[in-house]
Amino acid sequence: MKSIGANYGYSLREGNQKLDAANHLSDLTGDDRIPVQINATETDGTVTPAYAVLQYGHVKGGGDAISSGYIYRGKAIPALAARLQDEGAKAFVKSWDELMAVIETKSEALKKAS
Repeated sequence: MKSIGANYGYSLREGNQKLDAANHLSDLTGDDRIPVQINATETDGTVTPAYAVLQYGHVKGGGDAISSGYIYRGKAIPALAARLQDEGAKAFVKSWDELMAVIETKSEALKKAS
């Protein structure tokens, strides 16, 4: 990670390219500043976005990645905290169940091989 809390320009930048409202990419030209978005309609000044240390181009049928988001550690939104807790628990259980299934499959294969 280059910088915790940095503004990487989403949704006006994709890597070090300009991303327009129609989801088309173009090279950056001139002044590379973007508005600081306060909410859906308000901005407050501009900022030069940080760029990731590593990026890759889009290829037809190939990998896109989402690698940004907000960190919230507060308690002011109990419903959000509960939802995140629930989603985290479900993700853990799913991952655990998948791991146990792999272990069981490997154990059976070892028993048959011996």
